[in-house]
Amino acid sequence: SAMASPVDTGAASRVRSHDILRLSDHRIAHRVVIELPSGALLSFLNTHMHHELDAADVREHQARLILDWTRSQDAREKVQYSVLVGDFNTPPTEPAYALIEAAGYSSLYRQHHGCEPERTFPSGLQAPTMDTDPAMTLDYIWVKINHAQSSGDDDDDDDEEDGLVVAGPEPRYEVSDCWLAANKPAPGDSTMYPE
Repeated sequence: SAMASPVDTGAASRVRSHDILRLSDHRIAHRVVIELPSGALLSFLNTHMHHELDAADVREHQARLILDWTRSQDAREKVQYSVLVGDFNTPPTEPAYALIEAAGYSSLYRQHHGCEPERTFPSGLQAPTMDTDPAMTLDYIWVKINHAQSSGDDDDDDDEEDGLVVAGPEPRYEVSDCWLAANKPAPGDSTMYPE
C-alpha cells in the first residue's frame, strides 16, 4: 500500500468517466477518471494480469494493451496524473515491468524506498488451497505525470501524439509514505488478516 496524492486542496473530487478494457477472456483493466478539486484530472486504472509463471509474453502483450489504451485515453481527456495499480503478476525482471517504466511510470514503492519490496506474494495467509508458487514481487502502484507541452509554434498539429496541452501550473505529486499492507496474518489465526 502507498500514500501518494497530487498536491491539491479544497472541495471533493468527482468521477468524470469510467471504462473497461478487455485483456483476455478472464482479464480486464478498469479505468476511472477523477476530477480533482483544482480541476486537474487523474486517471486511475486497476488490473489483474495473466498469472502463469511461464507466460511473460502474455503479460508483456497485456501491458502494451494497457499502456496504449491509457496513453490514448489520457491524451484525449487531457489527464494530468495517471495511476496504474493491481496484481500485474510481473516480477521486476520481466519485459512488462520494463515496458511500464519506459512509458514514464514510476513505482511508488521503489521511488520511496529505492527498490521494490522483497515480495508482495504470497500474502502470508495460510489456506489449504493457497498458491505455492515461489515468493516474489508482483503487485505495484505506478504513477506518471503527463507533462504539459507548450502550445506555441509547433509544426505538428497532432498534439495527442506528442502529449498533453494543459493550462495552469505543472502537475506534481508527493509520496508521503509507502508500505506493504495485508502481508501478515492475524495473531492467533493464520487464515485471517488482522483487523
